[in-house]
Amino acid sequence: MMRNYIVLIFHALFVLCSNVGFNSATENGDTKCNERDKHALLTFKQGLQDEFGTLYTWKDDPNADCCKWMGVRCNNETGYVQSLDLHGSETNYLSGEINPSITELQHLKYLDLSYLYISCQIPRFILNICTLETFAADFNNLSGDFSDFIIHNNYSHCIGNVSSLQVLSLSNNQISGMLPDLSVFPSLRILNLASNKLIGEIPSSIRSLTKLEMLILSKNFFQGVISEYHFTNFSKLEYLYLSYNSLTIKVSDDWVPPFQLQELDLSYCNMDSRFPNWLQIQNNLSFLYLSNVGSLPPMPSWFWSKLQTLVSMTISNNNLTGRIPNLEINLTNYPEIDLSSNQLEGAIPSFLLQAAALHLSNNKISDLASFLCSKSKPNILEVLDLSNNQLNGELPDCWNNLSSLQFIDLSNNKLSGNIPFSMNALVNIEALILRNNSLTGQITPALKNCSKNMAFLDLGENMFHGIGDSLDQLVILNLRFNNFNGSMPLNLCYLRKLHVLDLSLNSLSGQMPTCVKNFTSMAHDIMNSTTSMEHSYIFNNRYFNVQYNFYLFFMWKGVDQLYKNADMFLKSIDLSSNHLTGKIPTEMGYLFGLISLNLSRNNLCGEIISNIGNFKSLEFLDLSRNHLSGRIPSSLAHIDRLTWLDLTNNQLYGKIPIGTQLQTFDTSSFDGNFNLWKTS
Repeated sequence: MMRNYIVLIFHALFVLCSNVGFNSATENGDTKCNERDKHALLTFKQGLQDEFGTLYTWKDDPNADCCKWMGVRCNNETGYVQSLDLHGSETNYLSGEINPSITELQHLKYLDLSYLYISCQIPRFILNICTLETFAADFNNLSGDFSDFIIHNNYSHCIGNVSSLQVLSLSNNQISGMLPDLSVFPSLRILNLASNKLIGEIPSSIRSLTKLEMLILSKNFFQGVISEYHFTNFSKLEYLYLSYNSLTIKVSDDWVPPFQLQELDLSYCNMDSRFPNWLQIQNNLSFLYLSNVGSLPPMPSWFWSKLQTLVSMTISNNNLTGRIPNLEINLTNYPEIDLSSNQLEGAIPSFLLQAAALHLSNNKISDLASFLCSKSKPNILEVLDLSNNQLNGELPDCWNNLSSLQFIDLSNNKLSGNIPFSMNALVNIEALILRNNSLTGQITPALKNCSKNMAFLDLGENMFHGIGDSLDQLVILNLRFNNFNGSMPLNLCYLRKLHVLDLSLNSLSGQMPTCVKNFTSMAHDIMNSTTSMEHSYIFNNRYFNVQYNFYLFFMWKGVDQLYKNADMFLKSIDLSSNHLTGKIPTEMGYLFGLISLNLSRNNLCGEIISNIGNFKSLEFLDLSRNHLSGRIPSSLAHIDRLTWLDLTNNQLYGKIPIGTQLQTFDTSSFDGNFNLWKTS
């Protein structure tokens, strides 16, 4: 449940670009675009492949005004092109080559070619913006120092062409090589080169960008040391992203930065085992990300007061030890806080009830009651993840104060006893995950008021023995490895929105109910995206995106494994390892959208349903270790997506149907059926 990285970057760019003045179309009046700029753009277009029609307005028409073209903004008085924004996305983008004609846009202030999927060396690409066309030929023979090349070949005059460039965004391309001398961009306010293939060290020339407000170099292959020397002249810097590189951040403990940051991401950098004490004087921080930066010492006491200004913080997977102090502070921005995958222990302080989302999974937290039962702070908590901790004993019976909760994950702890009735107060709950504890009793009597929004219920690997009334909004129901016995509850038939039903490894008996045909969401082979657990929250006019990534333990291709986002990508029924008898109901043939069906290790008899070939999306089918008889339906050969098939240890007979997909399975998929043979 991490922040949406692209959304966050876009938010920061939007804020700064709004200040630059490029966020809306320029009103040009009667002033048309400069003819030279128009010709340069049309020539530039010739080198691009426009599969999605992005440049449909770019027409070679004598009367066309390029200032009104998609992505183009001009000076209102002169008609010169000042902004070229052709950024795309993963699903809508331009591709091809960058024509040198772009160098003729000599009044350009804003250039965004993100997601253009270009491949080139960044020195040549950047310089082609600022040089004459004749420069390209000379540059092909470049050897040695780049700055010497500029002076030796008398190209210093070209620097003036980009001296006014304020925004340069080339993220999400295939740009490789090392960063050049960045002093050619003295006016830059935003430099975004994220998600490329850049290598080497960050050059000292970056100090010349004295007007820089945003620096985004994340997700490259930079290495080496970043010291306070690099930041000496960054008095205007507000947004700094260096994450997902191999950089070492090495600054003195008493360093006083010249800037006041709003957003900082140093994740996956090496912090040299030092906590960044310079954060103490950063008074405007809203977003802070320091995950996977090595083993950090315990956080100093002053740090926790910084939570009062933060909107989102992630300091995960850093081997942090100790306890979170119980302080009297107000979290006015309702932050998303992620301290997961550390070694934090003890109780959770009550002031964290003011967070919107709290991620403390994979720690050593042992006390839940003092946190949940506290009434000293206003509570707006919506996400609580305490999975993989050391919680033990019964669940506290004081959930009445937490009605705002939408997502709870307490899996992989040592909790016992019944689900407390105060959980009925969780009227907004959408996901409840209590997997792998020692909980017992009936399920829904304590959750009967939660049915309005509950979509994900994972109570697998406990000792529950009764289901009770249905929760008819469920999309995923996992009750595997419990103590359920007797017939399958008929109230399951009301779960029309169900995508995943897992009742495996129980003691259910009797026949499968014919009402499985009521699982109407499984009757469609197209996923309904509206059932996925994705929400956006707005706190104090600040935007960030939170997505619930549901990790469901699931038997897939014979192996227990975690399946990510099962609500979005999976439609499955698993009733394996029970004591079910009788025939497979023909009504199951209506569930055309099934991707996985596992009925193995039961006592089912009769024939495989004849229309099983209608399951065109089926990838996994396990009917092994039953008493099924008759021939394998010929329609099974029509399932093109089938990648796992196990029909072993039944009483099937006759010839295995011929089909392209079925021929890919060897005899191990059919063993134990002594009257079954495969045509050679």
